[in-house]
Amino acid sequence: NRINYFFAVTILFLLFINIEIVHAQLSSSAWPMYKHDTRLSGQSQYNGANTNKFKWKFELPGEAVNASLAIGPDDSVYICNQGVLIALNKNGSLRWKNDLHPGGSGTSTPAISVDGTIYVPFYGTVYAVNSNGTLKWQYKSTSEVADSISVWNNNIFIGSGLDLLCISSSGNLLW
Repeated sequence: NRINYFFAVTILFLLFINIEIVHAQLSSSAWPMYKHDTRLSGQSQYNGANTNKFKWKFELPGEAVNASLAIGPDDSVYICNQGVLIALNKNGSLRWKNDLHPGGSGTSTPAISVDGTIYVPFYGTVYAVNSNGTLKWQYKSTSEVADSISVWNNNIFIGSGLDLLCISSSGNLLW
């Protein structure tokens, strides 16, 4: 177990070094994933609001929302709350919603790739959703998956239990 743990940590370290050098192939939008970028800097190159007035407000279904959002290349806003992936237009109106995990509770943060695919981890499943809201594919893990996801070199990386999974953009487990 110690050797497996050391191997996994070494792979993670090497993976993040490569991500830092090559830069992930995320959508070139204002906020394509959890904490903005692969370095998880939490900082955008854009200035924040100049006023304390809402531009718009959208009430999400369910109870309290603790999810982070992602912003697509067309300024659409994506958020997943209680198993429902919601896409909003930049004016705050509903674009579409997809009930990925009916009756689910909890939240997760989407990541958007350059081709516009929205990847959402939720419980033990990774969902790939087209930009029009239709399900592209889903990958069911044998254990829980982390609530944030990274996209790099047309592959999806996510933690699952003590494992790091690499899933191809077509939904096949690579390792």
